[in-house]
Amino acid sequence: MTKISWTEKTVNPIIGCSKVSEGCAHCYAEIMAARLAHMGNRPYQNVTGGDYENWFQCWNGKTTFVESALQKVLKRNKPTTWFWCSMGDMFHESVPDEWIDKCFAVMALTPQHTHMVLTKRAARMMEYMIRLGSKEEPTVCTLHDRTRDFHDLWMKADISKLWPLPNVWLGVTAENQATADERIPLLLRTPAAHRYISAEPLLGAIDFKPYWLREAHTLTRLIDLIIVGGESGPGARPMNPQWARDIRDQCETAGTHFHHKQFGEWVSEMHPAAGNAWCNKLSDIFVKLSPAGDDYTGYYMARVGKKRAGRLLDGVTHDWMPGRDGDK
Repeated sequence: MTKISWTEKTVNPIIGCSKVSEGCAHCYAEIMAARLAHMGNRPYQNVTGGDYENWFQCWNGKTTFVESALQKVLKRNKPTTWFWCSMGDMFHESVPDEWIDKCFAVMALTPQHTHMVLTKRAARMMEYMIRLGSKEEPTVCTLHDRTRDFHDLWMKADISKLWPLPNVWLGVTAENQATADERIPLLLRTPAAHRYISAEPLLGAIDFKPYWLREAHTLTRLIDLIIVGGESGPGARPMNPQWARDIRDQCETAGTHFHHKQFGEWVSEMHPAAGNAWCNKLSDIFVKLSPAGDDYTGYYMARVGKKRAGRLLDGVTHDWMPGRDGDK
């Protein structure tokens, strides 16, 4: 199992990344990768800095393919929600199409599972999905399993009739309004059976109303799920609870699923976990990041730690998850 509340398992055939926006500043995967590299894990040594006497090293911009990781998905018969590439970005500029082809081939061969792909490179994901879906002949991949030999996976899956794959969710990260406005329009132009947004770490208020419009002829949701989460770990920045409430309310109005992953390290003074903890006035941050007309300057924030901050939003757990709760 995984500690990520919106999925059941993770699989990492592609590892490695590089920072592209403000939300990457305190990347948990980067810290974990550095620790694994320091422990002698060769694939992670390939994608992080090279001085392992000092365990904290940054992404070096390279990626590597761990094809053996795909066997985890192929061998599991029990329907499972998988989060792909939690330790990298499948659509990183250094990843060749061949690696991505193999990942999608495995998704096509495991229709019992729900597969979730998340990227900050929305443009490349859009281009890949459009290009692959427009080919007259499916891409041919060859993978081998210890107990079974799979050949020409795309042909066996008859991907030309299934595209976009009905059990695959494609998502983008949007940590503030600027990244939402950059990435969501590209996501909406991407062929996908299901689309979602991860607003984590949420660093500012986001207005999703421009993206709630439905296709008049199908009445299909354009965004199926929004995940919200505050930042955790060293250097974590606070999440104004009002930002999370606003997204929750927008989702309710639009009929979109909502998942509140965590508050992160910080809670407002009104949160039960704050107690007598030391509080730090952060009104300047809230004034800078809040939308015009909203005044969040009254909040004091206490750093209580991720566990004490918890997941409850106004006393309610919002934990809808693809696969487990109905949608494939």
